[in-house]
Amino acid sequence: MIRFCSLLAIFGLVSALQAGGAWEAAREVLSERCTKCHGGVKHKGGLDLRAVPNILKGGESGPAVVAGKPSESLLLEVLHPDSDNSMPPKGERLTETEVEVISSWITSLGKAPEAALLEGTSLPSEMSPHVVIDFLVARGWATREVTPSMVVADAGFVRRAYLDLLGRIPSVEERRAFLAQARSDKRARLVDDLLDHPEFARNFAEIFDTVLMGRRHGLIGGTRALERGGDWHDYLKWVFSSNRPWNEVAHDMLLARATEGKERGARWFLVGHKDKHEDMVRQVAPSLLGKQIACAQCHNHPLIPEIEQRHYWGLVAFFKRSFNVETPDGLSLGEAAIGGQFEFSSLEGDSFQAELAFLSGRTVEEETNETYRVSPSQEYFDRLNKKEKDKKAKKKRKGPLKMEAAPIPSSSRREALAEMAIESYPEFAKAFVNRAWALLLGRGLVHPVDHLDSIHPPSHPELLDWLGQDFASHGYDIKRLLREIMASQAYQLDSLPTGSARPADESFAGALIKPLTAEALFRSALVAGGHRADAEGNFPGIDHESYRHAFARIYGEIFPETFSPVAAEGLFFTNNPRMNEILVRDFAGQVPDQIVAGAFEMALGRGPDADELAASLAYLGHSGDRARSFLWALIAGSEFRFNH
Repeated sequence: MIRFCSLLAIFGLVSALQAGGAWEAAREVLSERCTKCHGGVKHKGGLDLRAVPNILKGGESGPAVVAGKPSESLLLEVLHPDSDNSMPPKGERLTETEVEVISSWITSLGKAPEAALLEGTSLPSEMSPHVVIDFLVARGWATREVTPSMVVADAGFVRRAYLDLLGRIPSVEERRAFLAQARSDKRARLVDDLLDHPEFARNFAEIFDTVLMGRRHGLIGGTRALERGGDWHDYLKWVFSSNRPWNEVAHDMLLARATEGKERGARWFLVGHKDKHEDMVRQVAPSLLGKQIACAQCHNHPLIPEIEQRHYWGLVAFFKRSFNVETPDGLSLGEAAIGGQFEFSSLEGDSFQAELAFLSGRTVEEETNETYRVSPSQEYFDRLNKKEKDKKAKKKRKGPLKMEAAPIPSSSRREALAEMAIESYPEFAKAFVNRAWALLLGRGLVHPVDHLDSIHPPSHPELLDWLGQDFASHGYDIKRLLREIMASQAYQLDSLPTGSARPADESFAGALIKPLTAEALFRSALVAGGHRADAEGNFPGIDHESYRHAFARIYGEIFPETFSPVAAEGLFFTNNPRMNEILVRDFAGQVPDQIVAGAFEMALGRGPDADELAASLAYLGHSGDRARSFLWALIAGSEFRFNH
């Protein structure tokens, strides 16, 4: 706690009114009573009341509110029953309580914590990220008037770090070796060692297979999963073992052009969609940009003003010239030099020409250029010019065109998209930072992780902005980002609260209890059950992919909006015959006390307390014949199920 107290003293933090909470209350009132006419499809008077920036901008009559001054705010004026333009014009008026909620929020805008607490301070760009994290998270504690948990003990830290980076609990030997060290920097050294471990690359490859492809397509996609399996998974493992910059990874996947090296595997990010361009957009937007935009297919997003229908179809237009090609090196994603023009319709029946419009508001003006850097086959041009007359041949033809190489036009729409989405869009860096934060701390700075929009404000907006800029300015270095987050006190807090009530999750005043992913759960069960991973993270005699598929069918997504276990999870661990393969630990020759101590250390990384010891010995009896089922019970228990 010394470090936190000194931070508070150094920066002179004071408690301030939490504008964020006031806005949530105001937004609920506005959403229920006002946005039918001033949000979504309708913007009467040019006023959109769904997000703070739009409210401050106002409509045809000017700004709707004056920060900190309800009496001077037009919004409060029209809500008054004696106003000449009283709102709403029809129906039930807002209650006094509802008006007071709006008034309190406007007042809070003048005392926003971000402004009040930053006065007289600055955050130089050269500061270490973990120092910035500690400062801004501690400032949030002062704002929310919460007391953080104590720093987690070494035994808790080593289990947490192994689970987060390698996707399994430490073995007894690994745990003991860490605890025996007397070095003051042993936590930092452990993190460095784990980031360089081959199992790190495997673990993060499996995590991002799901992040980028989804559970269904990543694991249960039938032939598609089998087709892409080797190249795609090898590519992801190479990304994390070599620490490939994240912006280069995104380029690999969006351009899908590499014909040699590990980069070839990146093509599976898009070719598996089989020329379905809308599916490509629905994958790219959440996984790379942290945006859910599917609701804008038929109309402007009803809740998020900055996501419009033209953006959805604009992203589709960037992919509209892309098509799968069968090359000697396998499937690849080609691109035509012409075509790809189309119209979309609104719910009102109006038609619009789709343009190359990005989420930032930028558009691309295409030059007429029908030349290629890599030209298509003659068969492609014959089809394009409708020279292929044989209808029977057309019917028999299945699958993509065969070419020596995927065509690349001189003017590429996907290249333009990559420039806009990766190099010129701050949300790209923030989307990855937010996922990394959620992986390590159990919840994103924006929650859910793929909802970076105006109605899901960050819990710590300045921290997300700063970390995003720092990530980009330091070469999109993934390992550096993970290392700095894990070096922060925010990551190293205990999960036990200091008081009787647990602070709100978004305060990060204590470690959040995270359910293990399917992959981490089965690998941890193997370690606790007596298996030892080899240097590459494989368990001899265990079919890794078979186990991964079996567990992934039962256990949930990596970033659940809310954790909601189902009965199938408990039944899987208590009845599945795979447990017979998992439990190979030999307790022969051990007395009950040794069995209890050993099983607790293997499964939970700790010793039993007095009550647990008594109950365990009572269950085992004198012979120890139940040792195997006793270990099984610990592995099937809730403490094993979570990273805490």
